Amino acid sequence: MAQRVPFIVAELGRDADPFMLHLYAALAEKERRLISERTRAALGACKAQGTKLGNWRNPREAAAAGTRVLMREADAFAANVLPIIESLRGAGVSDLRGLAGALNARGIRTARGGRLLRDVELRPHAGGVMPGNVADQQVLSRLKSQRLVS
Repeated sequence: MAQRVPFIVAELGRDADPFMLHLYAALAEKERRLISERTRAALGACKAQGTKLGNWRNPREAAAAGTRVLMREADAFAANVLPIIESLRGAGVSDLRGLAGALNARGIRTARGGRLLRDVELRPHAGGVMPGNVADQQVLSRLKSQRLVS
């Protein structure tokens, strides 16, 4: 607004004049300040009560715990998607690009909730492992140990 560049706020429409926009900006800044003050007060009260804040665990242990959670989620995803992949293979879809397209058409999301599956993301789940890729080898060995792939 200082450079006189006109812009339109979608929620306010074309009729929003600079004065109105300044009011909204001032209110947003005030709300940001109030949230910051409330957060600082709450954290101060917790500290006064003796609560330990932050990650009190060993960072290596926390990282290992996070990795275990991710691996459990990956295993669950593989267990859920593998029967669908097998049925698609039985229907004649054999390449990873075709499998990814078929899963996209069915609306199946990635392990982390993404909207689209690329053929690269299917490698460990479909058993198509890139030679020398350690991560693919590890995922495939976990799938084999759980008898999800042969």
